[in-house]
Amino acid sequence: MGHKWVNVFYVQLTHTNPVTVNDLKTLADYVAAHHVVAGSSSISSTTTLTQVDVNFIPSAGNSLDYTGTYSAAGAGGTQVADASACQVITWIISDRYRGGHPSSYIPGLLAGSVANGSDISAGVVSALVAGMDALRTGINALTSTNITAMVMGTVRYESGNAWLSPPVFRAYTSTKGRNKLGSQRRRILS
Repeated sequence: MGHKWVNVFYVQLTHTNPVTVNDLKTLADYVAAHHVVAGSSSISSTTTLTQVDVNFIPSAGNSLDYTGTYSAAGAGGTQVADASACQVITWIISDRYRGGHPSSYIPGLLAGSVANGSDISAGVVSALVAGMDALRTGINALTSTNITAMVMGTVRYESGNAWLSPPVFRAYTSTKGRNKLGSQRRRILS
């Protein structure tokens, strides 16, 4: 059995009619097909996206959920031998706060893409950044039966040790990759 991995994304929706499970499925199917892991030659074929969960929260205490099962694997060879090793993708937003910008941790980097035990080749960094940027751009252009617009971003729940009511959504404006291996050590699920 492999190690589980998770990427969490927030999407702000604009809709004219009540959102349905089929609308959520449209988003889940898009993420599964266009996530950087799906078919990437920079990601090991042993790294697979197997599930996408979409939770729509129209108001406090209410949610509509969809879970899709998929098999979207990387297309590369042998991955780095450390299960916690990953490529870190930083999402740029038009806001600054302590703790930096939101990030995604991409597992399954190829052993041949890493030099000196920590340096990721520039071509791999560029390919993964382009892939995640394409995911963001695609989601931002996606619509469905009842959803007229989607924007990928992050949610800020607190500021200055105080909860924000309502939370503040910040759209991703661009994507940046780090050229050093990151660690998912605290993020590995058992």
